[in-house]
Amino acid sequence: MNWITVKEMSARYGVSRQCIYAKIDRNRYKLGDHIREEYGHDKLLDEEAVELLKPKSKTVIERKKQTDKLKDALMSCEEMCSENAGVIKALSDEFREFKEQVLLEISNIRAAAQKDK
Repeated sequence: MNWITVKEMSARYGVSRQCIYAKIDRNRYKLGDHIREEYGHDKLLDEEAVELLKPKSKTVIERKKQTDKLKDALMSCEEMCSENAGVIKALSDEFREFKEQVLLEISNIRAAAQKDK
């Protein structure tokens, strides 16, 4: 028989531990021997307790999957940015130089216009 802690169940199903504890309190009579308390540890739940306590709504599980996908996408973007950091810096430097040239030209044109007056 496999036992998991409330903390592990919370992570697996994306529900807070407080929510699980509240469900344990409401369903204590149904849980019977399917829940154990060990000194200094979290409550331990067997498969039947997990089945009874897990969220009935798939939206919680789906939200957890969505957040996992978003985290993966974010990590992928961060890796891509890290891999291309040199290219990004080179383009930024090139743009800065171009901008300085343009501003210098504008300044020269204004100065020439002032002389012509």
